[in-house]
Amino acid sequence: MIRSITFLITVIVTGLSAGTLFAQHLNSTHATTSAPVVSFRSAVPMRTVITAQNKEGVRSPWQPHLGLVLSGGGARGLAQIGLLRALEEAGIRPDLIVGTSIGSIIGGLYASGYNARRLQHTIRDIEWNKIMRMHDAADRNFLSLDHKPISDRSILTLRFDGLQPILPQAVSNGQRLTNLLNELTLQALYHADDFDHLGIPFRAVATDLHSGKSVTLSSGGLAECMRASSTLPVMYSPVVRDSLLLVDGGLLANIPVNVARAEGCEYILAVNTTSPLRDSDQLNTAFDVIDQVFNIVMIPPGEEQLAQADMVIAPDLRHVDGMDFSIADSLIAIGYASAKEKVN
Repeated sequence: MIRSITFLITVIVTGLSAGTLFAQHLNSTHATTSAPVVSFRSAVPMRTVITAQNKEGVRSPWQPHLGLVLSGGGARGLAQIGLLRALEEAGIRPDLIVGTSIGSIIGGLYASGYNARRLQHTIRDIEWNKIMRMHDAADRNFLSLDHKPISDRSILTLRFDGLQPILPQAVSNGQRLTNLLNELTLQALYHADDFDHLGIPFRAVATDLHSGKSVTLSSGGLAECMRASSTLPVMYSPVVRDSLLLVDGGLLANIPVNVARAEGCEYILAVNTTSPLRDSDQLNTAFDVIDQVFNIVMIPPGEEQLAQADMVIAPDLRHVDGMDFSIADSLIAIGYASAKEKVN
């Protein structure tokens, strides 16, 4: 008790960083026992709460904050699951997870109770070629015999308001992705409208098309927020939320370190799985060109955000296509190996 009181007084008087003093406190404590010394790296993420009684007898908690920031990157972001597995094996648990695009899906599911192993099995079982289809036509297997010939002859489908054609906001309305995220969140261990009350506090980052500003989502439907954060403009319809028209958060904050810092995190681990610029021989389709345009916009602010992180893990994904979800296990293995080097 005397040692804990001394520790809290030292924090106030000296003004040293909480992380440094916490490490010193643990080292001095273990010096009098046979237990091994605990380093700051392993001490911070476990959400350990040190308590001491002040002179009024009131117990006051002190809790270090580790923020885990997960970037976008399409299929490349599946490598983040390997990183989460490495953190689990090291006994490291973040106090806050902030995610953009695919990072919001991986981070949101992890925060809601999926562990790394369950995430890997879940991702592996998803039929990504169906989820990522760029049309909204019903699967032919589910059509009646009368409708199959009509569907086979259809080249383009348009809706009309009277005689006025209604042009879609995107190639697809994204309903398949919405259904998938709804199903996955229903199977989670934790359910809460306030994301502070999930297994791990969570923030998803999206972009509001009305204001042109980045939006941090901390409450509401988890599936809806993950869908908004991962809505690639033109490809999927925006998500309407109150007065906001939300699309992919990566447009303005593909590596949202600033969000974790604004939430009070003292130590920030950023995972960078973003896509580099494509070579000239890789710009073959309309999607390739759109992706290149987005990357040109997103790379400079992403580099600025990475400079603000305390640690950055960037798996070697240079030759991985952001739309290739068929190699999920390989991507997860690459993320695991990259994180192991840093954690050890």
